[in-house]
Amino acid sequence: MTLRWLEVFLVVAKHLNVTLASNELYVTQPAISQQLTRLQDAIGARLIKKTRTGIALTPIGALFLKDAEAIRSQLDLLETKYAGLAANQDEEVLTIGASYGPSTSLIPTLMTQFFASHPTVKLDLYRVERARIENLLMKSKIDFAVTTYPVHRAGLKSEPFRTEKLSAFVPADHPFARLKEVKIGELSKIRLVVKTGKQNESRTEKLLRDLGKLGHRPRIAMRCESPEALKTAVRNGAGVGILFYDSIREEVRRNEFVVVKLAGIELKSRSYIVYSKKKPLSKPAQEFLALLRASRHIDQVIRPGAKPQRVSSPALRGNAVA
Repeated sequence: MTLRWLEVFLVVAKHLNVTLASNELYVTQPAISQQLTRLQDAIGARLIKKTRTGIALTPIGALFLKDAEAIRSQLDLLETKYAGLAANQDEEVLTIGASYGPSTSLIPTLMTQFFASHPTVKLDLYRVERARIENLLMKSKIDFAVTTYPVHRAGLKSEPFRTEKLSAFVPADHPFARLKEVKIGELSKIRLVVKTGKQNESRTEKLLRDLGKLGHRPRIAMRCESPEALKTAVRNGAGVGILFYDSIREEVRRNEFVVVKLAGIELKSRSYIVYSKKKPLSKPAQEFLALLRASRHIDQVIRPGAKPQRVSSPALRGNAVA
């Protein structure tokens, strides 16, 4: 039995609706059902049953719910206790959350710059998905976050940050690497490798749907859950990959990947700074936000032949959490 299974059960028990639970947890309905099945297999009893109008708790499920809620209360008390202890320490801590794209290049670079002028501040970086970012902010476990998705939860504020580039890319030895651009009419012949998942649907999947409305039917060779898996597939010749540019910046710098221009297609998105409306930001958090906002117009494209800028400063004291 895992805490994740308990979390899924608690959300399903709250809504008694798998669709609503899926929306709250930002996971697919099959994933919800799979984790409920594992939980029931682990305890050897059915907790959820189907009814004519939907689903309901079994008698054992109702008893299990009380125990699961007690466990969650203990976890909340544990977090509150040690969050309070950390707040009373003399050391200043700045904790930042970020989704995959911003946490790959931009945020670590700015953290290094920040540390050069704030050597007594301990910097922590959490790379997490949107749902967990929201929960960490609500529980004051992180000071603020940068994400490629806006949030709509009460108590949180989303501030538009900057335009993020989605890039089509291929290995340096791919035939497309020598082309200035690939015409939109060729899309039906191109195998694409895209990122899957509910969160990514508003980005890459929306692009694919828009192309379909224009009469262009891209061939999806593969969908990968993580950017690293997607890049590995592209390296191995699966097709043309599509990711946020920050996710492939280092590979482009090393001439491992080459960005391919798809004629007539604007591959852009928006990132956001997210923070609590209720909790005042610490002085280090306010100063880092000023640095972050000043960086919103930084050119994100490394031009051919140009040397990427490097920051010369002391080593970053941060924890990169996958």
